[in-house]
Amino acid sequence: MTSDRQVGRTTVTDDSGRFSFTTLPAGRYMLSANKQGYVPASYGATRPNRPGTALVLAEAQRITGLTMRMTRARVSFSEPNRS
Repeated sequence: MTSDRQVGRTTVTDDSGRFSFTTLPAGRYMLSANKQGYVPASYGATRPNRPGTALVLAEAQRITGLTMRMTRARVSFSEPNRS
């Protein structure tokens, strides 16, 4: 998570994918997620590898129920061209 103050925070989800950040100052935040084998995701992005939507947090505000969907990464192989 990054903010308009360029403060980066990191957390790890539990087994159900739940996460939390505590004591964040008021500001605009961008939320992103990364997991091995998946395409990185940004909160509010309409498709993978697209910019997300900023979350605006007021002083002492709590935001709950945010959901992010991640897409599995794909790898394709092709036969070398043999002449």
